[in-house]
Amino acid sequence: MGAMNGKGLALAIEGESARMITFSGKRVVSWHEIALNPGWVKGGIVTRPEEVGKAIAKAIEENKFPRTGVLVALSSSGSGAQVLTLPKVKKSKMGQVVDREVRRLAPGSQADQDYVFSQILPKKGTQVEVYALTVPKKNVLNLVEACHAAGLKMKAMELGPFALARAVNCENGIIVHAETDSIEMVIIENAFPASFRSMQIQNGGGAEAAAQQLLSELPRTIDYYNRGHSECPLSDETAVFLSGSLALDPELVMGVVDVTGREVANAEPAVECPPDFPLSQYMMHVGLILNN
Repeated sequence: MGAMNGKGLALAIEGESARMITFSGKRVVSWHEIALNPGWVKGGIVTRPEEVGKAIAKAIEENKFPRTGVLVALSSSGSGAQVLTLPKVKKSKMGQVVDREVRRLAPGSQADQDYVFSQILPKKGTQVEVYALTVPKKNVLNLVEACHAAGLKMKAMELGPFALARAVNCENGIIVHAETDSIEMVIIENAFPASFRSMQIQNGGGAEAAAQQLLSELPRTIDYYNRGHSECPLSDETAVFLSGSLALDPELVMGVVDVTGREVANAEPAVECPPDFPLSQYMMHVGLILNN
């Protein structure tokens, strides 16, 4: 592990651990991982924020990590994204129109349970395309509470798929972020997360169960995306990028090649890293600092 403190801290809670890196500019300085009680986190989502915060605070104190300027990644569990085609309306009313359309298309999304974020895409004729994102409020608030309990001053929070997309930095690709208790799959189109899904590992979790579920679900995810985007499906040359604690398993890499018929490529993010830095485990963190 690196020895010096940096000027900022990037944090992500993944699997049954909290991983942190300190950085200066676009340079990784140090990194640290602490184990968390399995009952404190479920599928990358904090369920016991006070306990998680105390564990993070202890690690930060022991390692003299910075507590300010903190960048945090949030698991996409329970979140969803869709592109809405809407008639042109006044800018002041767009938020209401997007919110109403999201609730109509996703009945399970409730105003008191989800945050809705939106961004207008480049204009097309008389209609407007809007990228809409729903995120469970409880997921956000629990992570904020954990950071508060750790004494951290948060600068920004970002959904994991967006940080992963920035770190991989490809025009088109498939990112699979695999942990022992959860998997995130992100499909990149025109350098943007066009689709993503998060799933918890069945059968009690663990590396073997996660690998089996990944190999089963990845071809289905690709097929589902292509059927829904028949006008611009993923080409056979679109590569897969692996990250997370399972990414270094050579058998898993070969399994991904076998079930998809695609190359597993290595990401080369534009950051300065020490030679022994375990990039695959800290890919979300790298994506966070690239947006800083």
